[in-house]
Amino acid sequence: MQIEDLIREGSNWEVLPGELSSLARAGYLEQYRQLMSSKEAREVKEVAYIFAVEKAIPRVLEHSNITYIGKTVQTFYRRYYDRAEEVCSEELWKKLRTLAEKYGPCKLYYLRCRNPEEEEEKLLGRYFKEHCECPPENHKSR
Repeated sequence: MQIEDLIREGSNWEVLPGELSSLARAGYLEQYRQLMSSKEAREVKEVAYIFAVEKAIPRVLEHSNITYIGKTVQTFYRRYYDRAEEVCSEELWKKLRTLAEKYGPCKLYYLRCRNPEEEEEKLLGRYFKEHCECPPENHKSR
């Protein structure tokens, strides 16, 4: 399952402007804050969303460029902006840097929906069915 598959299937996936690509923690943190404070991030809510990198990552079965599947009923700004330090913490930085270094820039795609929780469950179920595991960042809070 790739983000491109979901887009091709006709769902109305949109993407926040910008990407996370810096290999320096301070630069990544700045990009993250810019992403989460964009006009769209301040307005869009009630969505299922996916963080996806440029190149596919090997999984138990196949490959996928999806690193995280989530949902929110609030705006991205409200959900994530104040958590930037936590999300880009020293503890998580090694993983984020490795993903950026090996698999390219990360973008945030979102799908407006009536029931974000149901859509998230559907996406996670499909991902697990196709790859026999969850996306690499779904084991922790983002």
